[in-house]
Amino acid sequence: MIVLEKKDIKKLLMDELSSSYTYYRQTLIKVITEIVKCSPNLRRYSKVVDNSVMEENYKVLSKLIELSPNSIYRLGEIKYKIKNDFELIYNDNNEWMQINKLNSNKYDSIEFISDVLIDNSVSGIDISYEKISNKDCEYVKNSIQKLLINKKNIFNKYLINPEKYLKNTTINSIDGAQREDMVNKNHSNLGWETYFRGGDGNPIDMFLQIDMILNKGELYKIIQVKSAVINEVTIDGKEYYQIKRKIDENIFTMITHLIFVDSEGIMVEISSEDGFYVIYDNELCFNVGFPNKDLYTPIYVLKNK
Repeated sequence: MIVLEKKDIKKLLMDELSSSYTYYRQTLIKVITEIVKCSPNLRRYSKVVDNSVMEENYKVLSKLIELSPNSIYRLGEIKYKIKNDFELIYNDNNEWMQINKLNSNKYDSIEFISDVLIDNSVSGIDISYEKISNKDCEYVKNSIQKLLINKKNIFNKYLINPEKYLKNTTINSIDGAQREDMVNKNHSNLGWETYFRGGDGNPIDMFLQIDMILNKGELYKIIQVKSAVINEVTIDGKEYYQIKRKIDENIFTMITHLIFVDSEGIMVEISSEDGFYVIYDNELCFNVGFPNKDLYTPIYVLKNK
């Protein structure tokens, strides 16, 4: 009989969660969110920030309603949530804590859940190596959901000092802020002013994925910034930027401009009017109207449009 060490089970589990992350993603987010909420430092946002911050949020939401009238009900719901039941983890100095983003990072969340699942003293589960090996997705998903039974004990054992599980999200937060600074500075040099700038813990950023709103007079850009690998390619005699980054086909529901920034500082901007191209059925096609195609990668943007 082969006796497996916990590290072997953990590796197998992490490989399974990673390779089928799209399938497990929503379950991971839900379970980790509930575990994190066991923190004694969970506080209502409206009770922590100054009234001036709340008023600024309301002003931005009013501007978004003006710019996107069809979203009035959704934005109204967000305003209510910000005022009444939006909660985050803060330290003793009322500073937003990185643990709030544990549920948003693929690699950190997978490592955390894997450590908990193989620890039957706190998970209450004797995880089956055989079922994981056989890629029994329902078994793994159900095992993750069962962690909610002992969520407070899990928090106390693993997340009182959560630094081990925040490495990637911390790096990504710093990197994301730097790329947003680049976009902001580039637009400032072209005469755009900053109407709104999101950031860690900002509800408009969190709920709507809006990184910034810029204006030049009466012109407004509602912007989301994404890191990406960007290459230059030629297809049928035309030059394109090839952008390796998954995006949702509904990205422009609220966002008007999507800006990709690579590690070299190259920026590629797509507006809701521009759209983009993808390879579909071995042909380069515009992105509108593809059935069952909600994530695109890579995408292509004409260089000299």
